[in-house]
Amino acid sequence: MANTDWCYFQGDSEQKEFKAPTAPPWRIRKNRVKSYCTFSDKVKKMVSAALILRRPLLITGNPGIGKSSLAEAVMHELKLGDEVLYWRIGTQSKLKDGLYSYDALSRLQDVQTGEEDSEGEKISKKIENYLKLEALGTAFTSKTQRVVLIDEIDKSPIDLPNNLLHIFEENEFEIPELKRLKNYSFDNGEGFHTIDNGLVKCDIDTFPLIIMTSNGERDFPMAFMRRCLHLELKDPTDKELAKIVNKHFEQIKVKLDQEKLEKIIRSFIKLRDSEENKVYLSTDQLLNAVYLMEQDESIDLTNADDEMIDGIWKNLLG
Repeated sequence: MANTDWCYFQGDSEQKEFKAPTAPPWRIRKNRVKSYCTFSDKVKKMVSAALILRRPLLITGNPGIGKSSLAEAVMHELKLGDEVLYWRIGTQSKLKDGLYSYDALSRLQDVQTGEEDSEGEKISKKIENYLKLEALGTAFTSKTQRVVLIDEIDKSPIDLPNNLLHIFEENEFEIPELKRLKNYSFDNGEGFHTIDNGLVKCDIDTFPLIIMTSNGERDFPMAFMRRCLHLELKDPTDKELAKIVNKHFEQIKVKLDQEKLEKIIRSFIKLRDSEENKVYLSTDQLLNAVYLMEQDESIDLTNADDEMIDGIWKNLLG
């Protein structure tokens, strides 16, 4: 019978005080801006090429391989703003979702109520109360270069990649709600930015680094592909995995037993690279396993008979 002495929950209905253990460092938001991945020379070259050419970088690779982490690492290392501007793509995403949002319903309600601000002016008269720039819109109006992450673009509706072509080529987009307003100014967090006749233009010198990620679930139009640089991330090797894991645990000042680490990495790679069954495991699943094994010596996820393996190392392909 498996040892459950280490389990906080015992299922015996006996109430007890629970003190949460230290959280894994990769679960802490502020740690994600630091690079714990190992980036190849090709990765460094392609990111630099995208910065020089002002072209979007389309990154493909298996889920959990570090595509999104690369955007955080570039932002942090090159000081391109204080955060990555995220646009998470879904099956219903539209181009406007990444540019700006306009809350027409709230404005209509304020018109009906006639609510006024502290200066006695009707709130509904100020369109800035209802208009918000989203990831690409914020980057286009920034005075400095930013990093935009368009995550999982392969999940987008079929026409979204083509709709992005004008943005990538002309470095501008229109906000119809502002078209009748000449020289409209608003505070974008870096000072006042002026939009003429509803047209938002991006200075080519501050054109953002646009990183798009794809899990390879679909193909893209040729015209779209021509305007992107391409980078495929490969699964990390055993040495790269060891480096990644050790870097994470250094954050909580834990020195890992390297023999034990090598053993679990061998088990992980054996399962991940199995030729008999189509299996995909992500790096964070390995991190989770190592962290659990560090909590109690009775936890051994290198043992194929352990009851937790199917849950911790769940095949992401189903």
